[in-house]
Amino acid sequence: MGRRGQKIASRILDGAEAEGRFAFAIERFEARSLQRACAAGEAVEVSRGYFARVCYHDGLPRRARAMHLIRAVARKHPSWVFASFSAALVYGLQVSNGLTDVVHLAMSECENRSVGDGRFHCHLVRDASFVTVAGIRVTPLKTTLLDCLCQANFSQGLAIADSALHWRLVDADGLREHVERSGFRRKGIRTARRVLRWMDGRSDNGGESMARAVMIELGFQLPELQVEVADPLTPGGMWRVDFCWRLPDGRVVIGELDGGGKYLADGEGAAEALDHMRRERLRAPRLNLTGAMVIRFSFEQAMDRAYMERLLTNAGVPRRVDACL
Repeated sequence: MGRRGQKIASRILDGAEAEGRFAFAIERFEARSLQRACAAGEAVEVSRGYFARVCYHDGLPRRARAMHLIRAVARKHPSWVFASFSAALVYGLQVSNGLTDVVHLAMSECENRSVGDGRFHCHLVRDASFVTVAGIRVTPLKTTLLDCLCQANFSQGLAIADSALHWRLVDADGLREHVERSGFRRKGIRTARRVLRWMDGRSDNGGESMARAVMIELGFQLPELQVEVADPLTPGGMWRVDFCWRLPDGRVVIGELDGGGKYLADGEGAAEALDHMRRERLRAPRLNLTGAMVIRFSFEQAMDRAYMERLLTNAGVPRRVDACL
């Protein structure tokens, strides 16, 4: 690639990185420069017509990659409206990584849009209303939540609903009313209603919500969330634990979700996640001194139903009376 082409590609990529999005070409010579940067191994085409430097792209967490593509599409097509999980990302909700690879767009009956890329999915909507969040057009929040809860599975939906309550973007009664009014006979409405039954804004992040969903589906007694526990080594000091069960015989079981994954889900980088993990390791011995039984599990272990059933059963966590859901 010639020096002029390198300068053009660098200028476009620099501008995109400064705006937290992927790059795209406006003129034909810009497209050629970006394609040549890809051929030289300096850039990657992350989706048809959208580019990033290899080192920049590889350093982004999965959620951040999704938001970079959404911002790029919104910049290139400012009239387009994002829907479903893409809109939920824009609102800052806890969308599972497995749901972030596709860009979801709202399309009215009078529109005829062909994006020509498998990473894009268009949703036909009758209500063409939208709101603007951070300069991006998205479906209204309650519409977005209804779409997500009907399209996600239980654990994914619980993470999204919990985060909407956690950040006080919506009240529980208002969301339930909207779902019942607008979701009647809609595909996935049973899952949405089930999420509404169990959602809890005290959940601190998406990983904890999804771990709790597994506990619910296995029929275990619901834990208290984000409980403060006295630090036995620091007078007046308190630790906040993820899950806490107070058993009928007086014993206390503390559950802790380990690992950086639950923090990376919030959009933090690897350094921040490692800092959280170091602090977790420092407080672990102190929690053991409280006399409670402390069980720790990673996100991967929490998603392993057989493992979680063995772990909670051996810890003495009882089953719910209403375990048949």
